Amino acid sequence: MLLLRLTKRPVIHGLGVLAIVFISLWPRSTVDAWVPDAVQSQEQWIHIGCYLFLAALSLWTYGNRKRPIPSRVITWCGCTAFGVLLEILQATLPGVNRSGNLPDALANAFGAVLGLLLPRLLWPAACSVTAK
Repeated sequence: MLLLRLTKRPVIHGLGVLAIVFISLWPRSTVDAWVPDAVQSQEQWIHIGCYLFLAALSLWTYGNRKRPIPSRVITWCGCTAFGVLLEILQATLPGVNRSGNLPDALANAFGAVLGLLLPRLLWPAACSVTAK
């Protein structure tokens, strides 16, 4: 049972990562056609929410209860680097026509911080969003 639970976590994490890549690299024309302007105007909140989700999911999948601080630091660094990479890809991939920028990367990093802190604050008794 434990093995089944632990093998499902990376699959769920992978699907979350793929969803963020898909959302981040949608071409501008698709975003304009399918996403209402009212939603697009909340772009920073969307970045924060996506990376809050990604950090909490990453910690749940790969975190280590015996070493919680290093787990959180490594998770934050990974999520932040992933966010910066996607911002660079938005700015450089032909056909995407999106603007990768510093405010978006900072919102990603802030969302990752929230994703590491909020589960611990909201569920201190169950404080194990970690796998091991």
